[in-house]
Amino acid sequence: MAIVTINPDKTMSIDGKKTFPVYMYGVVNIGLDSVTEPALTSVQKNKDFLMTTGQTWLDVQDAGYQQIFENNRMMFTLGVRRASGTPQSIIDSPMFFGWMNLDEPAPGVDEVYGCPSTFTEQECFDHVLAVYNAFKSRDSNHPVMMNHWKDLQTWEACGDIISWDLYPFRDDEGWNKGYFTRIDSMYAYEHYSWNNALKKVISSFSKPIWAVLEGYSQPIWDGGGQVLPATPQEIRANTYLAITMGVQGIGYFLYKGWPMGIDGKTAGLFGNQTLHAYYCQLARELKGLNDILVLPTTDYSWEYRKGTKVSFSETLTTTILWRTRTNFNFILKQSGSTTYLIIVNKSYTGISNVTLSVSGLTGSLPIKTLGLETIGSGRAGRVLSVNNGQFTDSFDGLAVHIYEIGSDIPCLPSQCDFTITQ
Repeated sequence: MAIVTINPDKTMSIDGKKTFPVYMYGVVNIGLDSVTEPALTSVQKNKDFLMTTGQTWLDVQDAGYQQIFENNRMMFTLGVRRASGTPQSIIDSPMFFGWMNLDEPAPGVDEVYGCPSTFTEQECFDHVLAVYNAFKSRDSNHPVMMNHWKDLQTWEACGDIISWDLYPFRDDEGWNKGYFTRIDSMYAYEHYSWNNALKKVISSFSKPIWAVLEGYSQPIWDGGGQVLPATPQEIRANTYLAITMGVQGIGYFLYKGWPMGIDGKTAGLFGNQTLHAYYCQLARELKGLNDILVLPTTDYSWEYRKGTKVSFSETLTTTILWRTRTNFNFILKQSGSTTYLIIVNKSYTGISNVTLSVSGLTGSLPIKTLGLETIGSGRAGRVLSVNNGQFTDSFDGLAVHIYEIGSDIPCLPSQCDFTITQ
């Protein structure tokens, strides 16, 4: 049995290792595995992710999926459809992460397992809470995940790990028309995350809060217009934007399964293996940064929580969604004498020669950029220096810069770019 622990700081430990979870929805899907690709192939293609959730709800034992997950060291979850009848052997699997409560419950969303249309909102909540309690009664050793797009403070009672999903990359003719366009996507993500889902800073929740981001290979209709596939630059910026907001885990929706794209085929990343490969690279990057991401946060800054330990000589501003917004987010972490600083440029426009001031740093210290990017201002292996807390850098549009400051460990020559392009 996997030992899955929620730590007092709301990070996760799996078998004693502090872990920043990165997962992919719908790696397998009983209804699609026979017409897309075999489950074993899908699992092997997604081994960069800690686990899969979603379509593993159904028939894990009957389809032989448990052995596939165990052989390939991918964790999986189960949902309400199999809660009562799940054999103990599955719960005891070293790859079983936990349970998934009803997804985005509301009256009429799921007439069979969820909330019938005859339910009131309160009756729906009571039902979902009862499902959570049934999970915990059956198995107190694994966490229950709960996802909703709104009102996380309400739904926090119905899970041990709470997530919200929001997909901001849209055409300009849906519900967002007149409110924001694609180039405002990062600002829109913050706005709707705060006003619909969070309504308070993540650190003030009593449960871990994770973000579910989009992973589509083609446009889909979601009732409010088209959601468009993210570019590599967009999904990387969105990922680290969520991290600067304080999330403790990241999921991507989805590899294969519902919903269908506008051409009737699965809209998941299975349909674009080049884009899928980038998501896998991003998962490897986050895995490589794991021990940094689970460090205590010294300071962080996003639209609805302004940090003070990092300042910028130049910023870009835009007035969108009833608010004037600036382009830089950051999160700052510390390990001994080494400082880690992640900065996200939320603007699609680049900005040059920005002097950054990081409080608490004295003298001359080396800086190395981390990650797996090989091009652009956010590429890994650049070497700079900071003097008395200040250094200058330039940012491409949607750039993510991951700085390691003060480490005594030099980068290898093949990983370093000693010519800094401003």
